[in-house]
Amino acid sequence: MGSSTADLITSLTGPGARVAWEALAERHGADVWRLISSRLGDAHAAEDAYQEFWTGLPAAARRFAAQPEDTERKARAWLMHIAYTTAIAQVRRREDAVGLDGVASDVEAEMAERAPDEELVERVRQGMRRLS
Repeated sequence: MGSSTADLITSLTGPGARVAWEALAERHGADVWRLISSRLGDAHAAEDAYQEFWTGLPAAARRFAAQPEDTERKARAWLMHIAYTTAIAQVRRREDAVGLDGVASDVEAEMAERAPDEELVERVRQGMRRLS
């Protein structure tokens, strides 16, 4: 497809979406991958973000406003911006997951510290029996 990147992005919201999506992937896929993988540093996370980028691109394309003065460079910059924000969102989700795991283990440690001493519990029970 000989269309500009701006035309392809705009086409993602129309009947030629599949052809436009494939042309964008062929034209920009390697650069998108390099950007995402450089931000994430983890192959599995990068693969997830790369897939998320391509599956979310049609929705993002609805917000793309091609201007008559849009050059190939501007449309490509927009595409790379979407790739970058997808990678950063993945980083944040990973940090949140690690943070939640860290919070959970902190709570477990605190609960273990507060766990009742079995000897103390038995002494309290004996004392309560004597009161009856």
